[in-house]
Amino acid sequence: MIGMEWLEGMAILSAVFVVVAVTSVNNYEKEKQFRALSAVNDDVTITIIRKGEKTRISTYEIVVRVCVYIRTPLRGLHLLVTKP
Repeated sequence: MIGMEWLEGMAILSAVFVVVAVTSVNNYEKEKQFRALSAVNDDVTITIIRKGEKTRISTYEIVVRVCVYIRTPLRGLHLLVTKP
């Protein structure tokens, strides 16, 4: 096999490229799934008081002047949160 020495080196490089490509795609897909799961996990539904009525909304929908209803076992706890 005179003149075919480059073939073994090319085969090794090809195998390394395939392994790196497959690993990269796999990591990308897992990262995408993790971000989607994290976004769902961060979206918490809370109870607020709007126009005198209790309403359930996502934490992403909280705006200024929304009264958030907090259930706590402590009696007499009043919490007023305002933004400047």
